[in-house]
Formats: sequence, C-alpha cells, structure tokens
Amino acid sequence: MRKTAIILAGGAVLAILAQVAGPALASAMQAPGEATAAPSQGDLPGGFTLYPGATIFGNTTYRTDSAFNTIVNFESADAPTTITAFYRRQAEAAGFEIQLDSYDDGIAILVAEKSDRMIIGLSASPSPDSPGMSEAQLTIGQDGL
Repeated sequence: MRKTAIILAGGAVLAILAQVAGPALASAMQAPGEATAAPSQGDLPGGFTLYPGATIFGNTTYRTDSAFNTIVNFESADAPTTITAFYRRQAEAAGFEIQLDSYDDGIAILVAEKSDRMIIGLSASPSPDSPGMSEAQLTIGQDGL
C-alpha cells in the first residue's frame, strides 16, 4: 500500500512538474542515462538537505549530459504540512519561485521552479501503513545543464 500511495501522489507531482517545466524536463527525465539508487546529500542541489530524522525507503538519482532528476521517498513522524514547510523554506532561500503550495484531504504538495530550469516537487501524506507517520516523495530535477 505504501508504494501505491507514494506512486499516486508522486505521479501527481510529476504531472504538475511537466506542466510547469514543459516537455523538455519530462523528456529529459526519460532520456537514456545513468541511474543510482543510494541517496546522499551529494544528490541534492546546493541549499537542499535530506529531511531530518526521515527514514528513506526508496530513491533514485538519474543523470544525463543535459539533465538530472533525483527522487527520494521517505517516512517521517512529522505532519505532511511540516515536511512541505521545511522544503518551502529551503526552496525560497535557494531562489526558487513557489508555483504551488497546497494542502487538501491530508495531502500536501509543493512545486517550485528556478530560472535555471530547476524544478522541485514534493508530495506528503499520512502513511497508510504506519499510523502517526507521514510518507513523502521529493523530486528535484533540472533540464538543460
């Protein structure tokens, strides 16, 4: 159930990212390249950190010569809105413009973009498998490196 909920919420964020960034980022995310599966601070751009105290249960970093995409799935004892507020502060401090900051029916979504074609998307919701926990998917990508 956990993977299904994150995939559905993450799919919504990816759809929003495609609308905001246009087809170039979406096609770059599907282009042949190199994928890694170990999250590290090095996979996130400057100004962004892995969520404090989070338990990471899935991640991928994908790079080509002209684009990158990092997706981190994690669980936290914090509320979905606390998680999105954390990444909103980081995005604003890094010069991102907030495109969407929404909370509806238990799901918090954040989408922000920067002039250098970098996009951040986050979806967070209550965990269906672990009462009192939240699950989140952070997606950061850039096209046209």
